[in-house]
Amino acid sequence: MLIAGMYAQSRERGQSLIDRLNNIYERFGYGFEETIAITLEGKEGIEKISGAMKSLRSELLACKNKAEAQSLLGGAPVVAVRDYQASKKYIFTDDGVKEEKIDLPVSNVLLYELGGDKGLDWACARPSGTEPKLKIYFGIYANTEESSRRRLEDTKEKVSSCVKAKL
Repeated sequence: MLIAGMYAQSRERGQSLIDRLNNIYERFGYGFEETIAITLEGKEGIEKISGAMKSLRSELLACKNKAEAQSLLGGAPVVAVRDYQASKKYIFTDDGVKEEKIDLPVSNVLLYELGGDKGLDWACARPSGTEPKLKIYFGIYANTEESSRRRLEDTKEKVSSCVKAKL
């Protein structure tokens, strides 16, 4: 019913639903999300995935400031990291690292906040709970569609290359 109402309202204004959607994009920006799944078969694959997550955490804990955080994901601009296994958020500044507690269930998940045009970009790594897969999720948001798509591809390349090197 909501969509039908939007259609009727748009038609009265001489617009299509696509016109309305484009107006929303112009007002709030563009956002694209994508997932990569890296499958490694068998017990050896599960061990490699576990090792990759341990390596990511080890590198995270070794970072002492904002400049060092830029090396965490192959040059992706890491601003903060949420480690849901440790229940901590690490915020990187020029002078050091600030820690905050996360009050959510413990889970083997690392969420990297990447800043970006709108300050909302992120990448997240977690092993699958049912298959021998390491999943990497991405969310990139920008003022233009071109910028958002370009940065999504660039971020996917940097992050996936970095994570694959740990497997």
